Amino acid sequence: MGRFDSGATYKKKLLLLGCSTVIALVTAELLVRLLFPHVRGTHQHPSSIWRDDFLSHDRLGRHHPLLGWTLRPNEETVNRGWEFEHVIRTNSRGFRDEEVPYERRPDIRRIVLLGDSFGMGDGVERQQSFAELLENLLPKTEVVNLSVSGYGTDQELLAYETEGKKYRPDIVLLAFTSANDFQNNVSKQQYGLGKPHYEFAGGKVKLRGVPVPEWPAGKISDATDTKTPSPFPAHDFLDANSALYALAFDRISRVPSIRRRWEKTELLYTQVEAFYAGQVSIFNTGPSPQLASAWQLTLGLLEKWQKEALEENAQPVLLLVPSHLQVYPEIWNRAARQYDLRPEDFNPRYPNDRLKEFCKARNLAVIDLLPDFRSAADAGKSLYYKRNPHWNREGHYLAAKVIARELSGRGCLDKKNPL
Repeated sequence: MGRFDSGATYKKKLLLLGCSTVIALVTAELLVRLLFPHVRGTHQHPSSIWRDDFLSHDRLGRHHPLLGWTLRPNEETVNRGWEFEHVIRTNSRGFRDEEVPYERRPDIRRIVLLGDSFGMGDGVERQQSFAELLENLLPKTEVVNLSVSGYGTDQELLAYETEGKKYRPDIVLLAFTSANDFQNNVSKQQYGLGKPHYEFAGGKVKLRGVPVPEWPAGKISDATDTKTPSPFPAHDFLDANSALYALAFDRISRVPSIRRRWEKTELLYTQVEAFYAGQVSIFNTGPSPQLASAWQLTLGLLEKWQKEALEENAQPVLLLVPSHLQVYPEIWNRAARQYDLRPEDFNPRYPNDRLKEFCKARNLAVIDLLPDFRSAADAGKSLYYKRNPHWNREGHYLAAKVIARELSGRGCLDKKNPL
């Protein structure tokens, strides 16, 4: 009887211990969530967490029969990403800029910026974006920012034709992002939304797919078809759902010997931007027929944009926006290992070199940010967010400095002395 009582007592103690442990863990979890609200999801493998942080099409976007989508005018939202939080506010024409009338002010130079999320300033306040900083760096200059998140060269060209020309700019600055613009230009949809597209035929680009069909509200893809499976699914699940686990992992990872071991196995990233096959393939120096078509179409779009800008007595300037793959050798090396890239077939400078050759042949002004960004990265500068593939404040500031230097040094700012 005593032995039975002893066993029953043991079970009760074990049950009590289990309940106490659960209560303690739940209490600790709630406490950590209260004290460290942003700790969850900060250590996941990048392929598991990358997403379109902007989500502007859900919160600010509206369907447009020609452009696919535009931003709703006079709206405001908070853009929360893994590493930032800032306000996005649109003007009466639906752009992330202050109110700029079409009419020119005397003796004030005007630049129209065409771009995607880099130009729009995904990840920073508007005053910290390179468009705003550039305006401050150049005397007697205003920058009209017509960038919209998700746009490719095709939509940027249409934005210039429908809106940009109305501002009668002296310079039309087109920000080209090699990481995704080639793919965007041959796509008939982006983020699950319909968009206009061009086809290259008879030596010219011809607009197709308009009017763009209406898209259902709230239906936005996070590009899951381009994601690669994570090698650490259990870790990613716990890090995403348990603040207690995420905090413990963060503190343990600060032990140098453990950190080095986890970095070696890629459980822990020091520079953790995600990269995908679509981004990597564009660096192939012997592109496939599909990429060859993307190149042909993209160059045709740039020719059309240059021609139209010159017809409007504006100076077209192509701005080459580098990706983190091009800037940080350690990220390039990681991509090379993941996709088994052979050095003789892949070159991170290839798109920029080929685009500069194209510009030289057409006497088109071009600003390549890659050399300055590589130098800054070699000096230890952090220019991109670790989880989001966009520039941080340092990246925008460096871009603005380089653009201002190049525009001033090449005479682009003097209409009597163009490039």
